[in-house]
Amino acid sequence: MSKQLTAFQKTFKAYTDKFELNHYRVTFCEEPLSESNAKILTDSDSLSVRIIVDTHNMDCGHERVAKHEAIHLLIAKFSELGEKRYVSEEAYKAAEEELVRKLEWLIPDIKTKEAKIK
Repeated sequence: MSKQLTAFQKTFKAYTDKFELNHYRVTFCEEPLSESNAKILTDSDSLSVRIIVDTHNMDCGHERVAKHEAIHLLIAKFSELGEKRYVSEEAYKAAEEELVRKLEWLIPDIKTKEAKIK
């Protein structure tokens, strides 16, 4: 395993911890990719993830690529439901709400002056 892949794994793990996604079983492998730095394959039903990383094509740095792939995992369930031909509105809304709750904690609060109410 290369140093680049080890660094990628550690950064990806930090993001999955932050995004509360550590219930997935994640495997990593190094393979050449023609059109990207990494590729994530997810199965939300089995909670399995395979990440293919092209460490020789990591032109923008492993930190940015790891964050990008972690965001793909964050929205994976929502994306998979959207791709299904038949999905209940209830399942779609539940996935949407799960994503919104996670983003609520991840996006910093905007500090504003409260208007004085008389």
